[in-house]
Amino acid sequence: MEKLVGELDKGILITRLWYVREVEPRTKTVTGMTRDGTFLVENGEIKKPLRNLRFNQSLLELFSNIESASEPIRNTTDFGGATILQPGILARGFNFTSASVF
Repeated sequence: MEKLVGELDKGILITRLWYVREVEPRTKTVTGMTRDGTFLVENGEIKKPLRNLRFNQSLLELFSNIESASEPIRNTTDFGGATILQPGILARGFNFTSASVF
């Protein structure tokens, strides 16, 4: 993950997504929020924490905007404790819609 952060001139590091729901099946658009760790990155360094952000994002667009990915890491879900493998990604143009109140 450090390598991906190091590649950013300016961007946002998201460590967790929450309440993700599909809103448009045809374009695979989902909505949700960041949670428990959203940070401003400048010149390859984490500079400061940010408020949680709301988003609406087409997964098809997101996948086409991936510039780099990390090796997959094991992650445990909140639902039944299932373990999944998932990479970190560096992608352009993620569609944030607003900041949350917390």
